[in-house]
Amino acid sequence: MTDFVLILFGITGDLAKRKIIPAIYTLFAKNKINNFAVVGVGLEQANIREIFNRAKEFILDFDEEIFDKLIEKSDYVAADLNKLSDFENIKKSVLMQENKYNLTGNRLFYCSIAAELYGMVTQNCSQVKLLDKEKPNNLNNFWHRIVYEKPFGQDYETAKLINNLILKYVDESQIFRIDHYIAKEIVEAISFVRFTNRIFEPLWNNYHIDSVQIILDEEVCLEGRNLYYDKYGALKDVVQNHILQLISLVAMEPPQQLSGDYIRDSKVQVLRKLVPTDGFFGQYIGYKDESGIKSNSTTDTFVVMRFIIDDSRWSGVPFYIKTGKCLDRKTTKICIRFKHAYCLLSKSCPTEPNYLIISIFPEEGISIELNVKKPNSRSEIIRTKIDYCYSCIFEPETPQAYESILLDIISGERSISVRQDEIEYSWQIIDKIISMNLPMYQYKKGTSGPKELETFANKYNLEWK
Repeated sequence: MTDFVLILFGITGDLAKRKIIPAIYTLFAKNKINNFAVVGVGLEQANIREIFNRAKEFILDFDEEIFDKLIEKSDYVAADLNKLSDFENIKKSVLMQENKYNLTGNRLFYCSIAAELYGMVTQNCSQVKLLDKEKPNNLNNFWHRIVYEKPFGQDYETAKLINNLILKYVDESQIFRIDHYIAKEIVEAISFVRFTNRIFEPLWNNYHIDSVQIILDEEVCLEGRNLYYDKYGALKDVVQNHILQLISLVAMEPPQQLSGDYIRDSKVQVLRKLVPTDGFFGQYIGYKDESGIKSNSTTDTFVVMRFIIDDSRWSGVPFYIKTGKCLDRKTTKICIRFKHAYCLLSKSCPTEPNYLIISIFPEEGISIELNVKKPNSRSEIIRTKIDYCYSCIFEPETPQAYESILLDIISGERSISVRQDEIEYSWQIIDKIISMNLPMYQYKKGTSGPKELETFANKYNLEWK
């Protein structure tokens, strides 16, 4: 594994505490990264041990000795990201770490901060010559890569402004716009299930598929992210990145290769042709009573949408999505419903449709729902499942999302990164949805959502899985 310095902007934030620092620790503990150093950047006055101690409870298989060694390899700089002079201090720390550990100059900049600061941080890093713009396929002996966490902007215009600004200082090949959902092993496996199995790929079209559902339900409410969430809501926080990414992975045309820009080229073609046709919003009862939420807030905490894809493969196949907070379950899955089979058994027809279900949470795996003959009967048909439990077989070897993200970025694997045009097309879709002025309904915490969910399902003869 190549050597590098990780410059983590927002190291004092919640994401760093819960996900990024534990991922660094685990990779270090497993000896997947070794010759590296960390420079954390935050606004508060603190030391690196205090900051790392906050992440202890989120680290699995914690070992104090390994933890201490990681702290020794790390430094912290308190900085105002709007002050260019503070970036000189960050640069001094990075150079000190590179000299101390004899590193070659590879730098990984990780922006776990508000999107409105992306441009300023990129510009300031460039101006103090901490971050160098590289040409594609550069022949230097080092690399500089920069990571931007979602959400990337608040709408199409802000996303485009951010893209235009950062591209003044870095090349697209250096940029990693990250959605941790597409780094999950099971999501990456979507492409492999489809394109490496003859039993699926020939059926992946409107002749055989009736509809597709993508469900991302959450039991938790705001988790202390009140001000952030009220700014974005479910549509911008979940649909814009996670769900649109999943739709594009499911619906894309076969890429030339299952890697890098080949996958991203195919995903973009889906987003270009994705059209929202119907849906509604929801807001759980009591949302406006949450700390910091305005009494007249119209922020959505629940979204249901129906999409079509305007191309020959998917013509006539609706894509339904559902996501929400404070619901009765936590689940993320993709449900592909096949059309009814031509049935020859008059007493048992019509049979139930077959489903292919790709489960991402709580159990990662794939299941197929089939119609089979009931034992000891002449013609009675029952539905049964064939299950492949991904985590049951591979859990000891399965990395968490942020471990995969860091390893992929360090190795230069670009399929996990959302490209500039993907970001902008996805925001155009969100802007279209907002312009539809869809209704909003209330729902009780701990339920499946607004009662209008059943009306929507009846309207389209839809069975929510």
